[in-house]
Amino acid sequence: MGAVSPALLHLLLLVFPTSSDERSRAEAEVKRLREARDKAYETLATAYAEAEAWYLHARENQGEGARGVLESAARAGLDALAVEEREGKIDPAARGKAQGFLRQRLLASLPASGVPSAIAPVLGIRLSESLAAESPPSPAEAAAAALAAVLDLERPFHESWNGPIFRESAAARDYAAADKALQEAGTKLQRLVRPDRFHPAYAGTPEGMVLVPGGTYKVGGDMGWDLDTERTKKSFDVAFHSFYIDRTEVTNARYKRFLDSLPASEALKHLPGSWPRNPNEPPAPPPGREEHPVGGVTLEDALAFAAWAGCRLPTEDEWSLAARGPQGFLYSWGNVWDGSRCNHLNAGLNQTMPVGAFPTDLSPFGCLDMSGNVSEWTASFPDGRPVTRLRENANVILRGGSFRRPGSKESVAWRWAYPALTTREADIGFRCAKDAPER
Repeated sequence: MGAVSPALLHLLLLVFPTSSDERSRAEAEVKRLREARDKAYETLATAYAEAEAWYLHARENQGEGARGVLESAARAGLDALAVEEREGKIDPAARGKAQGFLRQRLLASLPASGVPSAIAPVLGIRLSESLAAESPPSPAEAAAAALAAVLDLERPFHESWNGPIFRESAAARDYAAADKALQEAGTKLQRLVRPDRFHPAYAGTPEGMVLVPGGTYKVGGDMGWDLDTERTKKSFDVAFHSFYIDRTEVTNARYKRFLDSLPASEALKHLPGSWPRNPNEPPAPPPGREEHPVGGVTLEDALAFAAWAGCRLPTEDEWSLAARGPQGFLYSWGNVWDGSRCNHLNAGLNQTMPVGAFPTDLSPFGCLDMSGNVSEWTASFPDGRPVTRLRENANVILRGGSFRRPGSKESVAWRWAYPALTTREADIGFRCAKDAPER
């Protein structure tokens, strides 16, 4: 993964906030390394420009001047090597030491002769290898061979640059190291702001769902009717298994596919209260509302759909975590009410809207419309027990605001309880969940 762009980073930090200190340190490190990478790039661009100008000049005179410079450096290097050998400092048979000596001499003399610092290292290497060979060519031949091996004067300079020059240029190596460090810091920051994307189950996220990674999270601290004082008011540390949850509420279009799969009598039994009833036609939502959330369904309807879809309903704790995030936000986007972010009573729409019509009604884990549009059934009784079967018309927990609830009741911390078998309010729908593997 590459480094995070400033715009994307801002969005990710809004959607997936992490601890303030840790995030600040990681963000500061990315900023520091980006500045270092940019400075290294400026140095590299200068080195490239100097090298290209030298190359163009060499091409104008068919490399004659460049070969002359290399030949002079080669002769000076050989003369110095001969002195070292006469004084016994280098064994004439030790070609490796001879090559190392020549390379050092050339790396010092070539830049002084006008060869750009970006090209001098690789030319020095090629020239020293040739001069230290068991049967070395003449300085003139070695110079011509080294120049031909590094620079193809018949082709654009960038083609030579992308070969050995880039690998040996100090400016290029420094830029590559700075860019790698920035990418690694960017990945570390992404792990903080989007940990779900590094979870083993992320790659298998079903279409239309998001992943909530398993772990211990604090839930509770809710508001609402006095359904269960201890559970409503207090916060608890709860260990969650990883799970997937629908990004949006189940739409009328999806629910219609479910009804179309049933016998006519069963489809009629699960017909939403918000749909027209026409015994002579197949069940269908109001025209133009196919992408609105289905409303007017009982918990029994929701459970039947979830089973048909190979899913289940989220528990209250799962729904709360997906909506409030690890931070326990009061609203899906944070702790400050903003009436422009969701579909609520005071927005004046007085009906459902297509799912995702309020893209900033977005929870920390990426779920839409949890503060507005329709309230949603969960698979939990008010005391926290899971709903396994419906033997009687017991109250079951609903979460989330709706187009019928005022802004003061749009907090995703509110709990509601309605009779599971008989409630078909137009502003009550649901979304599905599914277990996710841990590895």
